[in-house]
Amino acid sequence: MKRFNFRLQKIMEFRQHKEEAGERELALAKTELGREETKLLRLNHKRDGCRKEILKKNNSKVDVPEILVHYTYLSKLAKEISAQTIQVDKLKDNVEEKRRILLELFKEKKILEALRERDYASYRKDSEKKEQDQMDELASLARKKE
Repeated sequence: MKRFNFRLQKIMEFRQHKEEAGERELALAKTELGREETKLLRLNHKRDGCRKEILKKNNSKVDVPEILVHYTYLSKLAKEISAQTIQVDKLKDNVEEKRRILLELFKEKKILEALRERDYASYRKDSEKKEQDQMDELASLARKKE
């Protein structure tokens, strides 16, 4: 009996490799996003610490140059936080795009797997029918000899 051969096997393997590559890309994008979110969190902590320091200074003896240094630093942090927030948003969009692409690749692979299962079921049905026909023919020949 002839072995089952799925006519789209190479395409299915190619899609499998693309899906695996998509999973790796998504993992890398998530890692980068996590790293940048951590940077943003650190910047926010620095800003909060600086604000607390300014409040302490305001409650005690006022040293204007020192307060100006803190406000200048706060202004710099605000710009860095703004830039980092934009970077994080871009990376979030990138992660979502990678996730969407991976979902499409997964759907394409599932379609091919379903087609393969259907073809295999058809192959099994045809094989069983041929086998049954051969057995019927042998039985028929055996009866004729009797």
